[in-house]
Amino acid sequence: MRTFATNIVMRLYIILLFLGTTILTSCQQSGAAGDGKKEGTLTGAGNNAAKGPLTTIAWKEKTINYGKIKEGEKLNVEFKFTNTGKQPLVISRVEPSCGCTVAEIPKEPIQPGKEGSIHGSFDSNGRSRTQHKTLLVYSNAEGVQPSELSFEVEVEPKN
Repeated sequence: MRTFATNIVMRLYIILLFLGTTILTSCQQSGAAGDGKKEGTLTGAGNNAAKGPLTTIAWKEKTINYGKIKEGEKLNVEFKFTNTGKQPLVISRVEPSCGCTVAEIPKEPIQPGKEGSIHGSFDSNGRSRTQHKTLLVYSNAEGVQPSELSFEVEVEPKN
């Protein structure tokens, strides 16, 4: 014989199962015939990518080794790129891998054929040995988002 609590749990389970099935089957992808213009949000971008016409980007370097610095020094980093597409390039967000690194994005769209850069600053205070940091760049560039940039620096400990 089932207890009252068991009956309640069984009913809740059935209701949740029904709601879950309803939600999953009601979600549909809508597709419209395109006009040949590439627009939209990019694969893997979530809500962080720029929306609108897509373009292409060519990074001068996506990985940079800055050598050695002493603990406590600040390191300025720069990643240069060119907008190789036919639409303005909009960098909507740059997300550093940790709080010791901050980044600045270009304030204006980068026009086709023009160069731009992502500037950042790494604070080595309290850090030592090899440091590997990444910057995730969200933009309206074609391809999987975000673009991943990385830098490495050897921080020599204070004596």
